[in-house]
Amino acid sequence: MKTGIATMALLSAAMLAGCQTGAAKKGLSPGATNTAAAEGLCVTLELTKRDFVVGEKMNVTITARNLTSQPLTIKAASETPYFVKVWHNIGVGWEVVKQYPQSEMLIMTAWRLAAKAERKFNVSVSVEPDWPTGELLRLTAELNGRPKPVPGVTITVAPLPEPK
Repeated sequence: MKTGIATMALLSAAMLAGCQTGAAKKGLSPGATNTAAAEGLCVTLELTKRDFVVGEKMNVTITARNLTSQPLTIKAASETPYFVKVWHNIGVGWEVVKQYPQSEMLIMTAWRLAAKAERKFNVSVSVEPDWPTGELLRLTAELNGRPKPVPGVTITVAPLPEPK
């Protein structure tokens, strides 16, 4: 009971602190943006659309916002500050299909997010031929070194046309 109340209080504080969705700020279609907050950090995932075809470039914006009055140090296990993951439903849960970036230098890197500051990452992900098609997929973003919060949106990838 206390944990539920504390979680609700944290989410309410995040909303009051300006952790609003990019859709509200930019007028994007519903479902193209999602925001999650945990432990003083707010992460927003934005897509310009949700329906894709194989070979298309997906423009992903990840925004990390420090909701606290203290700087946050994020200790990443590699040089990349974020991960974008594509998931598909296997009936009993979700399984990662792809993770981007796919290769990275395994050099521990720490970065700071000043109090009340934000940092944006613009990522271009190519929709690859081995992604599942004709079903709902889930795209998530997380900061390397901070497994929570993880916002996600659903996307679709159209199947390739049958050869004639």
